[in-house]
Amino acid sequence: MVSLSLCVFAAIMPMGTAVPAAYKCVCHACEFAKYTEGKDYKYHSTTLITREACQAACTAESKCTGIEHPDDEKYCAFWYGEACALQDGTTAKFIDWTAGETCTKESALAASASQAPPSAIQLIPALLLGSSLLAFVY
Repeated sequence: MVSLSLCVFAAIMPMGTAVPAAYKCVCHACEFAKYTEGKDYKYHSTTLITREACQAACTAESKCTGIEHPDDEKYCAFWYGEACALQDGTTAKFIDWTAGETCTKESALAASASQAPPSAIQLIPALLLGSSLLAFVY
């Protein structure tokens, strides 16, 4: 059913139109001074720009993993390589920011979660299998 819906959606989308990426936004910010401009982030725009336009520009740039955008819309910064992949409950270093949002592509959050080391619960089957093999050998 889902694949049929995607096929129908793809058929009605005009050619060359990018499907907007989904973003997770939080009222936190990373401190630019702790990162390297050009490597970890860049200013996409230093003139008035909407959050939607900032996100669309990030979506169009493959290495952009998120944005920082103030409520006064005075700039749009791109984050690269999940340098500032913020989400609620994150352990990344950030500051609270009530004057804007940092938004991370959900695909970047999923990628960073899949690179995380396995939890103890995820290791239980491997431990059980390993102990079974040891019992069988001895």
